[in-house]
Amino acid sequence: MIIEFEKISFKNFLSFGDTPTEVNLKDFKTTLVTGANFSGKSSSILDTITFALFGRPFRNINKPQLINVYNKKNCLVELTFTKNKTHYRIVRGIKPNVFEIYRDGEQFDIQSSSKDQQDEFEKTILNFTYQTFQQIVVLGSANYIPFMKMKPNDRRQVVDDILNLHVFTQMNDLLRNDISETKSEIQSIDNQLYLKSELLQQKEDYLESLKNINVSSVDKEEVDALLKKIKDIVDQQEAKRDELDNLDIGSFIEEDDLLVKIRKYEKVKEKIMYSVNSQKKTYDFFIDNYKCPTCEQEIEESFRQDKINSLKTAMLEKKEGVEQLVDKISELRTEKHKVDNHNSLVQYKIQQRGDLLSDIEKLKIEHGASTDKYRYLQKPQTLDNEKIHRTEQEIQQLKDQIQEYQEQLDVLHNDAEVQKDCSFLLKDSGIKSLIMNKYLNLLNKNMEFYLKKFGLKLNFELDSSFNEKITNFSGHSFSYYSLSEGEKLRVDLSMMLSWRTLAIKRAKMKTNLLILDEVMDGAADSSLQYEIVSTLHDLKDTNVFVISHRTEGLVEKFQRNLHVTRHIGFSNIQETLI
Repeated sequence: MIIEFEKISFKNFLSFGDTPTEVNLKDFKTTLVTGANFSGKSSSILDTITFALFGRPFRNINKPQLINVYNKKNCLVELTFTKNKTHYRIVRGIKPNVFEIYRDGEQFDIQSSSKDQQDEFEKTILNFTYQTFQQIVVLGSANYIPFMKMKPNDRRQVVDDILNLHVFTQMNDLLRNDISETKSEIQSIDNQLYLKSELLQQKEDYLESLKNINVSSVDKEEVDALLKKIKDIVDQQEAKRDELDNLDIGSFIEEDDLLVKIRKYEKVKEKIMYSVNSQKKTYDFFIDNYKCPTCEQEIEESFRQDKINSLKTAMLEKKEGVEQLVDKISELRTEKHKVDNHNSLVQYKIQQRGDLLSDIEKLKIEHGASTDKYRYLQKPQTLDNEKIHRTEQEIQQLKDQIQEYQEQLDVLHNDAEVQKDCSFLLKDSGIKSLIMNKYLNLLNKNMEFYLKKFGLKLNFELDSSFNEKITNFSGHSFSYYSLSEGEKLRVDLSMMLSWRTLAIKRAKMKTNLLILDEVMDGAADSSLQYEIVSTLHDLKDTNVFVISHRTEGLVEKFQRNLHVTRHIGFSNIQETLI
């Protein structure tokens, strides 16, 4: 499966005006996108493509803010691509809201909601999610979380997507439902067996009393003891019914919304922290440097101080925002704890109600058998063969029912054992682990190749739990966060290209598009820039877009330059072939 992106067209998108702008995505192997800050470099390629595919920009921009502030309507993006010789066109817009999918010129006739339509689009056409798109297609500086900075669970989701392991996760979800249903059926049949066994015992005692009755036998002590037993049973029944009537169970409180909010705020906090760290690098650069380390030119002091002050202000504002997020997350977790306690109490009361109903049913059976026996002991008579025969039939029916329940229970216990074995196989340590280990070996080999190519002499290994092990050639261990910014960039680039290579080999996700946003700036020194450009030229069937502030020494290394300028609030793209 290969997705070949062809062109992106857009208007009234951020700083671009009502005249449509079109960018060819496939006819040039390497394209350098340049321009000053706020000119619209990233929005022209990165945000437009991401918005067309996923209905959201790549950077952290609210959707209503994507509309051009001057025209304020008719924000429209069209993306065309082919997949397996089938041509697709995605049209997405704001004011009015538009989301249309065309296949070979014919629009999909979908009646579902936009969210369901988006899910279906990602599953059946794209075959990858936004998170995987970030790891395979884009390496950016804004709103981008490198694989190495992801939490283990988020890493797992990306790997599942790339290696198409979702099927095992879905099977495991279905299996969990089956296991729950089997446990419920076993519990239900166990309860029935208990009740039927108790009833059988009562019937057998009753039959024994019927067979032992004769005209001369009146045992007053036994009659009095039985009468007391019946009274005790009645008292217990009334006490149980009173307890049942006074049991206020309540209802469960849904906690899905709370979990969604907590995850949402956690993700926003991580993005802000990543943004702060990026700003801190720039801040430290201007604190420590009075001249540009690349071109050796003096940095104007007023500009340097303005950058220091603005970055400091921005970081302080973000710090306040993070503190507010931490407070909000803590508040939500406290609320979730209360909900969990409430739901646990409701579950306990439901179990309590079930126990009370079971006890009442048992007492009812015991009361009926004791009452019948009392009547016969109170009025002795000759053997009632008809009643004895009927009781014997009832006993046999009970034994047959118990046998049937026992057979059902044996089948369910056998199913439970099979489900247990399947559960073991579908765990992350089962089949998925075997598949992942196979591909992780390839990933680690790719990482070794790219790290060496980028001049980083470190051994890197990712295990099946998605934890990394980084060592140097003398065996000393390092963590990712202990590396310098330049070293981290080399690891992030190597990881991205390694996953991309692996996805292509699996033929699960092969695409011509690769976007590097400001990778050439900041931590990339001249040697790394050279290796990046060299590596990009070596990539087969790939159209690379590099977004950068820099032009000196870079433009001539690319086939095309898209220079973005902004004049009187509107952006324009000037194309130069090199």
